[in-house]
Amino acid sequence: MNSKYSFDSNNFAKFVDNECYKFLNNHTHNDKEVEDLFTLVTNILNATKINEISKSTMLLKFLENRRKCNKEIVPLGCVKDGYYIKYDVFNNYFNINETEKIILYGDDISVNSSGSSKSSVFHMSYKNIENKSSKLVCYKTFSLCQTPEAKKTKYADVLKFFAQEMKNKKLKNGSPKYEIRFFLGDNIIMHHLFDKKLSFSSKSKDSCRSCTLNGDEWSNYVKSYSSREFIRSPVENFFSEMNYLVYDTFHDLHEGVCSYMLYLTTNLFMHRFNKTSLFLKNEILQQSVKLKLHSQLNSVIKDDLFGKHKVSKKNLYKKGRYPLKGAHQVYTIICFYNFLRYKFVCESNDNEVKTSDILFLLHNVINIVMVFSKSNIGWTNNQCAVNVEKYVQNVLESILILTENKFSMSLKFHNMTHYGLMLETYDDIPPNSFSTMRFEAGNKKVKDLIQAGNCYKNICKTVLQKMTWKTFLEGNVGNNEENTKYESLIQSIKWNFEDNYIKNINDVIISRDTVELSCDISSYFEDEYND
Repeated sequence: MNSKYSFDSNNFAKFVDNECYKFLNNHTHNDKEVEDLFTLVTNILNATKINEISKSTMLLKFLENRRKCNKEIVPLGCVKDGYYIKYDVFNNYFNINETEKIILYGDDISVNSSGSSKSSVFHMSYKNIENKSSKLVCYKTFSLCQTPEAKKTKYADVLKFFAQEMKNKKLKNGSPKYEIRFFLGDNIIMHHLFDKKLSFSSKSKDSCRSCTLNGDEWSNYVKSYSSREFIRSPVENFFSEMNYLVYDTFHDLHEGVCSYMLYLTTNLFMHRFNKTSLFLKNEILQQSVKLKLHSQLNSVIKDDLFGKHKVSKKNLYKKGRYPLKGAHQVYTIICFYNFLRYKFVCESNDNEVKTSDILFLLHNVINIVMVFSKSNIGWTNNQCAVNVEKYVQNVLESILILTENKFSMSLKFHNMTHYGLMLETYDDIPPNSFSTMRFEAGNKKVKDLIQAGNCYKNICKTVLQKMTWKTFLEGNVGNNEENTKYESLIQSIKWNFEDNYIKNINDVIISRDTVELSCDISSYFEDEYND
């Protein structure tokens, strides 16, 4: 026995508790096994017949705390089969006595586990903004309920309940436990929050939650700040007054804009230079090795990925995409850019001329991604806003040029025109906090627990009990993960926002007053082209 405990019953009980927490944190278990562990430990300690050690069995807390965590799960008062975590035991045990400034997040998680009659749950979680770590333990689940139940009122009852519940929660000293800076979700959830119709195409009317422009007007207002005159007055909602200016940059950029940019630019490149999908794959994978992205892309980029589908001018105007996940889209587009910028254009003057517009477009797209992905780029939010306004204008105008003004702009592209105002409005919030990427990773934890479980009578309650106990254990084992640094792959990529080569392209090739195409798309695509 460690001499620092000197057979003091209280200290020895704490020592045993901590060792049990470490053991339980490292092994999958259920409630019955925690009870069995408690019985095993107490039997062993009592068998020593040493009074101080035997007395410590009455001071052990790990089984009691397990039961307290179960009691932290209480029913939602607004929907059937919904539950949330009170977090009271955490406040008391860890002496939490400061108001948390949080981002509240909501999303539907699809569940396809055999034996479950439920296909989706609505997950709400939050992140303390002042905690700079992006470790998943910092993204805390708050509630789960069945999606069909939440959808009965278009999520309104659930969102209203949590807005009130979190605002009413108090610490021991009477101060608010939470200060909700804003609510964040994908376009579907956010449109429900502001009672907007779920229409996201260029044919939609009054579908932007931030401005009054209709879909057929979006392409006319792509210059920096041009949409500001149409911004709505603050829209009433359950959360912050300016919440209608908040956008999820992950779904917009990674899964929307980047996917189409990759599709458009790779097809233009292959047809301008008569290159095959296999050629492009090999070059991208070579760059992925240099950027330490090879393990991410090697298995997903197939030989025929870039030439598998029928391509025509009409298809390019309609936002085609490759079957890649959001992160893979970004990694691939960065590797493709590096291939063009640092290898291909160096081979001949002709290559340089014919890729200039592609490079300019890709550089500005990646600039926007990096602003909202990197944790510290050395700019204030106002500086970020100025630059983002410029990048967005460059991207949208370049797309219109390359598609002969026939590009059909969807809501995800239009949303980018409001990013600058979002950064200015929430000037104390780091730009990468507007991305739901890490929240989405937290969704996977919930999904894994649901699919690994064997209790389907009350999925939401069971999963929340497991998550609450796991969070409690992680707080006790002393690994201090919440304060450790998490670095995504994008964070590790060195990026030059102000590349002089790209600036020269802007000055010489793409004039904003008189547009001259360096390569007309019409000369590369027939109306019906078979790859």
